[in-house]
Amino acid sequence: MNEAKEIETTSEAYSELGKVAAHSDVWLVISTNHRDHKWPCTGRGWSAATERKYLEGVQLLDILAKELRKVRNAGGRMFIARHGAYYKPYEQHFEKFATFKFV
Repeated sequence: MNEAKEIETTSEAYSELGKVAAHSDVWLVISTNHRDHKWPCTGRGWSAATERKYLEGVQLLDILAKELRKVRNAGGRMFIARHGAYYKPYEQHFEKFATFKFV
């Protein structure tokens, strides 16, 4: 397991992320790929390119996507909460790749 990267951020930046992400009960859910495309993930499984609403200009999201690709070069689905950002290497297992330090 890789050590989670600590990311300094603000409550305002985190709130901005919440405005663009898909929401589940606990998580903000965003997918990214090796091309640095990012989009809210609204369902299970693969998202067709025609169904994606690409996101740009959200600095915290750009940082998280870059950190995820350091541990999974293809990217994938990010599950984000105030206590950190995670990915699933396999079903029902969350691996933390980033923590937040609110300043």
